[in-house]
Amino acid sequence: MVQKRRNREEVVQAALELLDEEGIEKVTLRGVAKRLDAHLNTVSYQVGTKAHLFELMADAVLGDLDLDTLPDDPRQRVHALAAGLRTVMLSRRDGARLVAGTDAFQANTLRAADILAAATLQLAADEATAVRTVWSIHYLVLGLTQEEQAGRSHMPSDGQLGFSEQDYPALHRLGARAVNEPFEERLRFGVEAMIAAAVDPPT
Repeated sequence: MVQKRRNREEVVQAALELLDEEGIEKVTLRGVAKRLDAHLNTVSYQVGTKAHLFELMADAVLGDLDLDTLPDDPRQRVHALAAGLRTVMLSRRDGARLVAGTDAFQANTLRAADILAAATLQLAADEATAVRTVWSIHYLVLGLTQEEQAGRSHMPSDGQLGFSEQDYPALHRLGARAVNEPFEERLRFGVEAMIAAAVDPPT
């Protein structure tokens, strides 16, 4: 029986489905080939290596970003883009780990990065500050989203963690908020702090 020829888009889509069902550790070229009922050589021909497959998958995830309806105001645009990045990564199992583990210089990734850079250039005091701000926001979104997807979005209360007033007075004062602050609020606050630093860099 002659197997159906598969294109790159089909290979990437199958890999994303495998990611959602079984997690990033189970995504391999052989696993994708099995899912497509195709030869391993067919998958390898379309994507090359596993690393490149992950780059294409990450770019496909970022392709779900709505970049055409972002606010005109650069400050609001940065916030909206950061929130959108978090949303699309959360939409995929291990989405943040996938994106964080790649150097995806693909079309969707570069378009999102260019829009973020353009907005940051409008806000920042100079180009060096803009570069630092773009990278800082990038790392903030990736780190927070990985933390969220790791299942730590509902951590134990401060009492369960041992935040006694005697031993940890500051954490005790903060209470459960210290560990259960909503991730969207952490992201909003962090992005705003970075924008403020970009507008008026510390000396």
